Amino acid sequence: MRYRTIVADPPWTYSGGLWERQKSRAVSKYPTLTLDDIKAIPVPSADDAYLWLWITNRHLIEGYGAAVATAWGFRPLTIMTWCKTTMGLGYYLRNATEHVILGIKGSPGQLNKRNVVTYFSAKPDRHSAKPLGFYGVVESLCDGPYLEMFARKERKDWTVWGNEIGDPLGIGFDPKGWRE
Repeated sequence: MRYRTIVADPPWTYSGGLWERQKSRAVSKYPTLTLDDIKAIPVPSADDAYLWLWITNRHLIEGYGAAVATAWGFRPLTIMTWCKTTMGLGYYLRNATEHVILGIKGSPGQLNKRNVVTYFSAKPDRHSAKPLGFYGVVESLCDGPYLEMFARKERKDWTVWGNEIGDPLGIGFDPKGWRE
């Protein structure tokens, strides 16, 4: 199956500088992948598709999101920001935001327009979990079928894939291979 709308939240590796001096919070919660490993993942997208690619502040600055979107065959268009209602971790500044890059492949057409802006506020749940309201926004704007890559739980009307769920797609990448 090929998916018209894909949400991905890669387990980014943190390295270099301050990151080497202190193990990141993500590494203690789940194993991570290098940029090259993430870029190499085969993405079962339709010829005309949307990508919602989650990225942290650190990786946004380094340009990883655009590199991954491009490697997966998508053209980055804009960014939506999640303004967290609690303070997060950080080395210079405390992170209270996370971003999702919207990209397209082919000509998927205009989004099902609504009054959606480029930011939203929501309280974080467990580490790395995204707000449930985000998925409602995606479903209201984009047509399915829907795929969530690096999912942490099952989601109604979505195909989900990730190290806590397995590889039901049979796309040849075993996310359990990077489970600690």
